Amino acid sequence: MHWQPIDNLPQDWQKLASSELPPLVTVWNEQADRLRNSGAFKIFMEKMRREIAIETGIIERLYTIDRGITQLLIEQGINEALIPHGLTDRPIKQVVALIQDQEMAIEGLFDFVGGQRSLTTFYVKELHQLLTKNQTHTEG
Repeated sequence: MHWQPIDNLPQDWQKLASSELPPLVTVWNEQADRLRNSGAFKIFMEKMRREIAIETGIIERLYTIDRGITQLLIEQGINEALIPHGLTDRPIKQVVALIQDQEMAIEGLFDFVGGQRSLTTFYVKELHQLLTKNQTHTEG
């Protein structure tokens, strides 16, 4: 088959839709609601938020932390007691505070993506305040 430019949709493009789609959308929405209301979904979202928060701090070079400890914090929660002395380049209390700041900002981003927050100047300033609350410096 040879390359061809993409053509515009035909005028009667609605006829291309399958009659099976509306019932599938209904089933999809029912399953999505059931999943959203399950404890498993809540646990998944908490772990994902923790992972994003920890990895963001590492990417931003706010701290270094061992991959095994990262996994432990993702699974069990952000807790000073889970970080052994010497496995990060900053004081443990500071690392935990930075991760918690990142986690709060991530939670706010989830609200924005989910449509519960609007993109406003106030919201951007709020995110910046959350992200830099416990930062003593930044690299440029």
